[in-house]
Amino acid sequence: MEIILSQVKIKTLMLAVGLGAAAVLTPLVFHYFGGIDIGRTFLPMYFFVMLAGLALNWRSALGVAVFAPILSHLISGMPVAAMMPTVILELIIYTLAAGLFYRLFNKNIWLAAISAILAAKIILAGISFLPIHFTTPSYIIDSIKIGWRGILLQLISMPFLAKYIIKLVADEKIQ
Repeated sequence: MEIILSQVKIKTLMLAVGLGAAAVLTPLVFHYFGGIDIGRTFLPMYFFVMLAGLALNWRSALGVAVFAPILSHLISGMPVAAMMPTVILELIIYTLAAGLFYRLFNKNIWLAAISAILAAKIILAGISFLPIHFTTPSYIIDSIKIGWRGILLQLISMPFLAKYIIKLVADEKIQ
């Protein structure tokens, strides 16, 4: 733990905490005003987790992906306990794929974001056919049918906010 913490600079750590807090608090606001379904529609937690994957080093982004749904569940009960493993795995894929594709596609945020979303859905679809009952094909289909507006909103708004946050941490990237 000391080795990882000694590598993370203060600004990056603060941004990770800020993005993690946004990933926890924004769904609370969505659920308060629109009920459970509005969170599934607009995917506010996914937005901030992917933003962490694009803007932060992989360790910090992974922390946001793992701890945001756990803290959200402890505070609000959402995501529900039965969905936690699937949500956490999907967020881990989102954040790691976003960072990887951002580098592979020469810092093209939009292409990295769409590729990360597709990677998460494809990997979860593959896992859904394993005999471990981790997720189901219907979950993946429903997540796209219900969350398409959130996915579209992410793809439209992600480049603008990501560019700003990337500038904040540009000199602190840990490879």
